[in-house]
Amino acid sequence: RGSVFRSSVLLSKPEDDTENH
Repeated sequence: RGSVFRSSVLLSKPEDDTENH
């Protein structure tokens, strides 16, 4: 229930992937 949201964010702004970093 968070993978889709995360994927969307990564595709939207992979450079702003601070939470996944």
